[in-house]
Amino acid sequence: MTSAIQIQTLLMEREDSLLEISNLEQKIDAILGQPYPLAPPDDLPSAHTRKKAKKKRKAAAKKALKLRSLDPETEMAYRIIYPQNQTLVEEIHLDAKALDRLINTSTNLERPHRIETVHQNEDQTWDRREILWEA
Repeated sequence: MTSAIQIQTLLMEREDSLLEISNLEQKIDAILGQPYPLAPPDDLPSAHTRKKAKKKRKAAAKKALKLRSLDPETEMAYRIIYPQNQTLVEEIHLDAKALDRLINTSTNLERPHRIETVHQNEDQTWDRREILWEA
């Protein structure tokens, strides 16, 4: 269970406990027919000021990659090279927006090693035109 889920679970338990206390106080008021002057409990741990926990340094946030448009005169596609199962995989993509989404939101795709623009030759091979991003 992640820490965020654990915290959320504990906060929900806290809310349930406070609701139960409120219900008990309402029952007391109903028995008496008027509000009972309940004093707040002494020395609640939540009443004490706490030192703020030092924030852990986060690893450098991964910046979202934003690909430029292809030059229609010299470039036909994007080639992305990324690790998968301990090997480097190459894929050709024609749509920059779809590739942006793939790179920046996919959990099964590790950060790419390189993204480049390419042009297709007559023999169906791809020639690199420009490296847009490299790890």
